[in-house]
Amino acid sequence: PQQALQISMGLGDILVLTGEYPAARSHYQSALQLLIGLDPDRYATDKSTLLRKVATTHERQGDYESALRYLTQAEQTLANTPQSIPVEQAQILNDTGWIQFRHGNFDEAEKSLLKALSLAQEVNRPDVTASIYNRLGGVFYQKDKLDQASYYVQKSLALREEIGDILAVARSYNNLGLLGWKSGRWDDAISSFTRCLELNANLGDVEGAIELHGNLGLLYN
Repeated sequence: PQQALQISMGLGDILVLTGEYPAARSHYQSALQLLIGLDPDRYATDKSTLLRKVATTHERQGDYESALRYLTQAEQTLANTPQSIPVEQAQILNDTGWIQFRHGNFDEAEKSLLKALSLAQEVNRPDVTASIYNRLGGVFYQKDKLDQASYYVQKSLALREEIGDILAVARSYNNLGLLGWKSGRWDDAISSFTRCLELNANLGDVEGAIELHGNLGLLYN
């Protein structure tokens, strides 16, 4: 069952990366079916992770209500287990905060993300911590608190560079460019966008490069 579970989850993950969300959801649901009848305590993390991944497929399609419903189920799964699983709890709160952000509920998003940050730091997961930092940057950007936004994005960038996540590093540089632009720091914005463009070229992200050229053109103008 564990191998079948990993295969179904892996197929779902690949399909999420290629944007095939209904097909990915189908594989995650198949994996959830494999858990029926198995020891709920032993497989609590797997079940919670799968529910969270199903939530992601709904979030990517703009169905935030369904996404939140699955995240609530994931949270309840962990609540019913005797052991604490802080890294999974952090990821649930991180995703919940992101959906609240997408809804425009910035105060609620901030609360969820700060709780997630505390848990992620507790178990030393730099990848999860970097994601939370980046999303906190987005929250403070929308709240027009640009110094705090820049602080969190810089923290995210440092962690992402440390763990070698090039795609995420590029996103952080893009966010720093947007922050520099909004703050009127044109040279900083140009420097960040240019660095992001270099990384996107290495990654082969043509769509991202087009957007960055547009941003740079507007700044130079």
